[in-house]
Amino acid sequence: MTQRRSSSTRRRTAKTTKKTSKRTGRTSKTGRRTSRRSKSRRPPLSLPRISLTRDQWLDILGYGLLGIAVFTLLSFLTSRHGVITGPWVATLRKTFGWGAYLTPLFIGAVGVWLVLREFGDRLPRPTIRQAVGVGWGYLLLLATFHWAVSALMFGGDMRAAAEAGQGGGYIGAFIGRWLLDGLGGGGMAILLLTCWLIVIGLTFGLTLEDGWRFLQRLRKARESQGRLSPLRPPSSAPTDPA
Repeated sequence: MTQRRSSSTRRRTAKTTKKTSKRTGRTSKTGRRTSRRSKSRRPPLSLPRISLTRDQWLDILGYGLLGIAVFTLLSFLTSRHGVITGPWVATLRKTFGWGAYLTPLFIGAVGVWLVLREFGDRLPRPTIRQAVGVGWGYLLLLATFHWAVSALMFGGDMRAAAEAGQGGGYIGAFIGRWLLDGLGGGGMAILLLTCWLIVIGLTFGLTLEDGWRFLQRLRKARESQGRLSPLRPPSSAPTDPA
């Protein structure tokens, strides 16, 4: 009897230990899951955001453009170029040709306008027509320079002139070659002249009526000069008395 009781008690203790081990395993698994969930639920580290107003961003852009303009101007003025200034100047010359010397002026003008835009009443405000006229005129200048230089110095080879950094660079070569292939020499000359007249009108706010009035004034001025200074017969030289 005692042996049966001891064996039954052993079986009961074994069952209880198995149940407790299962429970502890479940609790450990649930604890791991909760720890993983808590780790995954943690908010990510957020970097501090730079909150700037529109005026501040424009100020930063203006100062950046001024820095680029000053750096470019000094790079052109110095005779010895370093590791940074040498490739920078070479890239500008091949891209814009002789127009590269005007790039720091344009960039600096935009930078100054952005920095001093708060004094809007004192600064001139260019219109959209004037801005289009200046930009168009710059491209026309590159095309005109490159066409003339390639014809006079490089035998009409626009690519060679661009690689040498002459004329209007690669931009002038592209525009000039496109116009020359499509219109020929005479058509290109007429188109450039017409575009220059349009650019002058857009930049200075002139119209066709203003141009017609200007031509009439020139005609009247010539006519008035012709009336005031009539042709006089040559004066005869005095004869010596015999």
